[in-house]
Amino acid sequence: DQDFFRFSGIFRPVELLLIPSVTIQDYRITTPLYENYTKADVHIEGKLSSTSQSIHIRLFDQGKEIASQEINNTDQINVSFALEKIHLWSAEKPYLYQLVMEIMDHDEIVEVVKQNVGIREFKIIDGIMCINGKRIIFHGVNRHEFTPDKGRVVSYEQTRKDLLIMKQNNINALRTSHYPNQTFVYDLCDELGLYVIDEVNLETHGTWSDRFDPSIFLPDNK
Repeated sequence: DQDFFRFSGIFRPVELLLIPSVTIQDYRITTPLYENYTKADVHIEGKLSSTSQSIHIRLFDQGKEIASQEINNTDQINVSFALEKIHLWSAEKPYLYQLVMEIMDHDEIVEVVKQNVGIREFKIIDGIMCINGKRIIFHGVNRHEFTPDKGRVVSYEQTRKDLLIMKQNNINALRTSHYPNQTFVYDLCDELGLYVIDEVNLETHGTWSDRFDPSIFLPDNK
């Protein structure tokens, strides 16, 4: 159908999760850069399901702890780490830091969240898409979650192999045509160095015709 094979059934993992009474519901990490891309702030903001006894937030560089902060009796996260002599992330050099957040409740660690962090700035400068102030030259492909032997069921190992083949052929970007991919796809792109154009499938083929009459969507009395 159109541009990929469609199958019925469940083709992604289904999980049942038991989460603690105090858990991180959402969080966002930003990395504003300054002083000609030599310094950065790693800013973490988030919301918990309820008040936590304490939240211990640590940032690691290749296994070495470089910053940490503990906040107590709150259901909000709002923490910044100021870094110097930073390593920037790009497709050519996909350098990643590691963020660890430990949630305490009744003197016990009830949740640990780990997240890779790439310090980079994506910005349009004079009409040109730039990463860390330099023009991006895309060598990209459209990609579907598909294998010849298992259809839409694509494993982590097969996906990693696919992305490594892309890198070996100087491909530095992929478009998730036409749906959000599995979570590990984005993690692998962070790790291996691939820019991602992430799509959400909102297609409007029915409105393309010059015979389209918008009045069909209006009430009879309009």
